[in-house]
Amino acid sequence: MFGNIGKGYKLTVQSIKVIMKEPHLLALPIISGFLFFLVMLSFVLPGIFIPILGNLDLYWAGAGIILYFVSFFLMYFTQFMVVGVAKKRFEGQDPTFNDGLNTAMAHISTIVIFSIIGSILAILSNAMRGGKKGSIGNILGPIIASVLGAAWTVITYLSIPIIVSENISLFDSFKKSGEIVKNNFSEGMGAVFAVGIIFLVPTLLGIGIIVLGIFLLVSGMVIPGILIILLGGLVCVLASIVQKVVNAIVGQALYYYSVHKQFPEVFEGVEIN
Repeated sequence: MFGNIGKGYKLTVQSIKVIMKEPHLLALPIISGFLFFLVMLSFVLPGIFIPILGNLDLYWAGAGIILYFVSFFLMYFTQFMVVGVAKKRFEGQDPTFNDGLNTAMAHISTIVIFSIIGSILAILSNAMRGGKKGSIGNILGPIIASVLGAAWTVITYLSIPIIVSENISLFDSFKKSGEIVKNNFSEGMGAVFAVGIIFLVPTLLGIGIIVLGIFLLVSGMVIPGILIILLGGLVCVLASIVQKVVNAIVGQALYYYSVHKQFPEVFEGVEIN
């Protein structure tokens, strides 16, 4: 366990070094988040201010499905861009923002299929978690939903690097991703999970700052409380943004390792064994 955390720490540090060389990567999750916010507003505002829509339940159900798709589409589009840039950096090239954009656009149909599957699984998972309180479904549903979500995350983690590097179909990438995970799970994937643990630290720090701000707010120190809450929120958001980019870079690095049996030169000092 501690060995994997150490590997995860090294992978994280080296990924951050890649980000420092390609700082525009941090803008991608921000842009996708802003675009999702705009799309969400385009559905929320009509639902609030236009009562003549008739069956609002049907409207919100349809809007929810579309928003699921849009959120997954933006997420996967961003991941394809990050992986495209990381791939070129690992190959010793100096990638640009356009290189990442071209990579994502070249696989736009795959991204759409990814998004549809991800949306369906998310809707099913939410339905499983919404069982009647006290029923067997209410107990087993969340467990099945969590397992389903974890399985999808593990299977798809290396799929994007595989698709970008080998230009194979989505379902062929699932098969190859499963093989790589099976052969390297305890080492490589254990290190990936450790990355999540590492980023839990700044996230908890941000939450702690928010709690402090709330305490100041209820104590009558309104302006300091609001400022500290905003600071805590900023820490959480920045941690989430960096983690998303790091995860994509680490995924490409693990795929590179599975092919070449060593990490790229920019990941100096990192060994799986």
